[in-house]
Amino acid sequence: IRPGKEPGAFTLSPERQEEARKQITSFLQSGEPILFFDNISGQFGGPDIDRLITTQKWTDRPLYSAQSVTVDTNITILATGNNLGTERETSRRCVALRIAPACENPSARTFAIPDLRQYAIDNQQELAAAGLTILRWHIAKGCPPRPPAVIEPGDGSRKVTEIATYGGFER
Repeated sequence: IRPGKEPGAFTLSPERQEEARKQITSFLQSGEPILFFDNISGQFGGPDIDRLITTQKWTDRPLYSAQSVTVDTNITILATGNNLGTERETSRRCVALRIAPACENPSARTFAIPDLRQYAIDNQQELAAAGLTILRWHIAKGCPPRPPAVIEPGDGSRKVTEIATYGGFER
């Protein structure tokens, strides 16, 4: 993200896959580095999202055009939603994060950094370097297997479970 410039947000509708594909094509043609799907309900993913995440080139016909275009897919894709799930194939192609505040009234919390958005903009290079350092450590350690997941269902209990790895055709 360029300093001071936030990515635009798209909305995905499962029943309007054709329109979503055209939106993705238009976005990729814009050259913007971040594609942000905001407030998704239900499941995230499907054949077009899987293709977008996996391939290096995207070919489709833009809105109101008879000619196909091919564009690079060298972008970062973000998606948000409440209790968001992912389609089976999509889940093995992305990193899912869940915010579990562990308190009764999450909107009343206070934070050490009151304006996190501005902090992220002001410290973008340092935060990016820290993220890359974590990835470098993981690779230097030989990409160790992920630890078991700890699930907190909301009733105060904790459940530890192994996360299955989906098979694939990669090397």
